[in-house]
Amino acid sequence: ELLGNRKSQQDAHGSRTFSDGGISTEISVVADGHGEEGDWVAQSAVRHLLWVQQLALDPVTLIQEQFRFAQNELKQEDSGATATMVVRRGDKVVIGYVGDSEVRLVKKDGQLSRLTIPHHYGVHPGETRRLDDLKAPIEGIPDEDGRIPKGRLILGKMMLEPTRVLGDQ
Repeated sequence: ELLGNRKSQQDAHGSRTFSDGGISTEISVVADGHGEEGDWVAQSAVRHLLWVQQLALDPVTLIQEQFRFAQNELKQEDSGATATMVVRRGDKVVIGYVGDSEVRLVKKDGQLSRLTIPHHYGVHPGETRRLDDLKAPIEGIPDEDGRIPKGRLILGKMMLEPTRVLGDQ
C-alpha cells in the first residue's frame, strides 16, 4: 500500500466471510490499478468482486461469475486493474486472477510456491498463444530466433505488460 511516485494509491483489497448452513466461505480480493482512473478501477474491482449474490455456487463458478460481473461494470477506455480473488470454502481453496497480481503459498518449511502465472506475453503460454493468434502488437527484444521472450502489448498510447486486466478495453 505504498504510494511511490503516483498521485494516488492504485492498490485496493478487501475480504468477506459468509456462513451458509454451517459451512464458512471466505473471499479475499487484491487489485492493482493502472491509468488515470486506476485508483477508482482497483477500488471498484474489489467492491464488485466481493458483491456476491449466489453463494451456493461452487467456488470455480463463483469466481467466474464475479469476474464477468466486474468486467461488465468496469469498462474503461484507458484504465484498469489486475485482480486476484481467493475463495476458501471448508478445506478447499480456489484462486482466480487476471494480470500479474501473484498468489504464493507459504510451505511448512517457509519456502514460497507461486500458484499463478502472470498474464504477460512470453511468460504465460496460453496468453502468449492467444495474443499471437490475434496478431497483437507486442513490443520487446527479439531473441536469436526472432521470438520475443517477454513483451508489452501496445495499443495507441497504452503499453501494458499484464495482458489481461479488469476494466481496460
